[in-house]
Amino acid sequence: MIKITPPKQLPVEAETATIGQRIRTARKALNLNQESLAARLSVTQPTVANWEADVHNPRQLMLAKLAEALNVSLGWLAGGEGESGQSTRNPSTGYLSRGIYHVPVLPAHLLTAHERLADGSLDGMAVDFIPLTAYTKKMFATFVESGVYSDTFPGETLFVFDYSRTAPTQGVFGLVTAEGGPMLQYWADDTDLSPMPLPVGGTGEVLGLLSISIRFF
Repeated sequence: MIKITPPKQLPVEAETATIGQRIRTARKALNLNQESLAARLSVTQPTVANWEADVHNPRQLMLAKLAEALNVSLGWLAGGEGESGQSTRNPSTGYLSRGIYHVPVLPAHLLTAHERLADGSLDGMAVDFIPLTAYTKKMFATFVESGVYSDTFPGETLFVFDYSRTAPTQGVFGLVTAEGGPMLQYWADDTDLSPMPLPVGGTGEVLGLLSISIRFF
């Protein structure tokens, strides 16, 4: 049976936290590593890493299993509902309460510095918009070559980045500046403390961390 007490050791503000942040918070509160949580759920460690990095969210059925494994309420995990993690009848409440945000799609060649993203002029730079529901409006989308990560992102992919998050984070993809244009960068998960090197020509300024990738066929 799912209990209704949220994790206490590592609190996260429910109204601003993502599902991935809540999963990570609850996991650490139980002193579990990603492999241990993955074993409880019969999934792989990279799957847990992707959830926590908000690369993609668990399906509703898996959310229920996660809530039970992490000893938190389904309502709190799905949408940050309740000050004390009180359960909700509808796990989609948090999702439905968020508005639709039209994320600007930016040409890659304009992504030369983070300050250009933070000055509020993204809509004027956009060539298109995509509708998303998200916990933050500080996002942009762009098409970039997958490069050495083509196995992870095959074909043509639209990447959506959160430019409010710029600190290199283990287990997360980011977009970094480079001489020939922005390039993807991956920092290895905390189970592997040897991060992959910057792409060739990378200058290292992080423009944002990956939130969503959309593959086109």
